Amino acid sequence: MWDVAGKWHSPLKYMGHKQHKYVIRSCFGGLNSSFIASGSENSQVYIWNRQDTRPIEVLSGHDMTVNSVSWNPRRPQMLASASDDQTIRIWGPSLSKKIQANKLN
Repeated sequence: MWDVAGKWHSPLKYMGHKQHKYVIRSCFGGLNSSFIASGSENSQVYIWNRQDTRPIEVLSGHDMTVNSVSWNPRRPQMLASASDDQTIRIWGPSLSKKIQANKLN
């Protein structure tokens, strides 16, 4: 993450996710946009607190590259992920973390 205000000495590089071959879309979200979510070529979703470069959560449930994630603007604890396995998964606070999975037509 780059500091466009120029206050940091170097950008933050978040660890864990894999991105070598495909475009992976990441986003800010959660309460006060204090989290970052990203898909990964290893079929997982990574979540970081903006202040820490190590993931605080790794979500498994897709079978192929997760190329897009999006936080729910009305429910900051919920996000969606889309994968090359043709599924969209909705994630939120629950015992299994995975609330719903739908196959795209």
